[in-house]
Amino acid sequence: VWQQSPAELKFAMQNMNRFTSLISCVVMANCRDKATCLAGLSDGTVGVLPFKAEKGAPRSESLLPLVTHTASVVALAVDESEQWLFSASADKAVKVFDLKHQRIQCEVQVPAPATHMIHCQEQRKLFASLKSGIVVVYDTSILPMQRVASIPDSGITSPNPITAMDYDASTGTLFTGSKDGITLWTVKMGDMGGWGRRVAQIASMEAPTSLAWAQSSREIIAGFENGAVVVFDMDRNQGEPSYAIQAHADGVTAVKWLDAPRRLLTASKDKTLKIWDF
Repeated sequence: VWQQSPAELKFAMQNMNRFTSLISCVVMANCRDKATCLAGLSDGTVGVLPFKAEKGAPRSESLLPLVTHTASVVALAVDESEQWLFSASADKAVKVFDLKHQRIQCEVQVPAPATHMIHCQEQRKLFASLKSGIVVVYDTSILPMQRVASIPDSGITSPNPITAMDYDASTGTLFTGSKDGITLWTVKMGDMGGWGRRVAQIASMEAPTSLAWAQSSREIIAGFENGAVVVFDMDRNQGEPSYAIQAHADGVTAVKWLDAPRRLLTASKDKTLKIWDF
């Protein structure tokens, strides 16, 4: 866990923990009202790393109780208002864990193993992209959570798994990446369910490994296996890249856009994390 200096673009390590299993995904959350980093692990558990460890606290491996999948955890998402953690596994299970009261709330089975998850706080919806090439949407306002939509709404699967995903709640636009390229979907939700219709398709040479929507400039930022980060301007140059950066020496594993300071964070298989000023 790293803390940024308020005055300058410098980071200092706050805390570190090593787990015996491989880390597949991470998310930040409030765990019993304490800022915490949660890590999905390859043995089906979720590791815990507090932002600020108490003095004298042991550095041994710490895991969430009761969250045990039968296969690797592949995606995590958080409902901040309820302090719920959603964990998805290669065993097709999605579990809802109450971080405040330390108990499992419910478990659902998705049609295929998940690749990514996003929880929309405003709409109380959980988006889960799948290896079958579709996105399933669950209503998290009531438990057990109910599936309310499939995107595309035809439910037709694809041989190309979804490799990246982002969502803009203000416009109801979903962004997905696969070998087919980058697809934009209009998502509508109502009392009786929801649907998603494709509104744009951007061709790419390979499947993006990560996606981020920059709302202030209306740009799609995509990371790729060759280490490149490509920016698409959706107003001026839809379908064509505006510019590209050879950001890393190996595949990009994650991109995160910070709208207010206009900064981009990129992580890679080359074991580097980079912060870009735009």
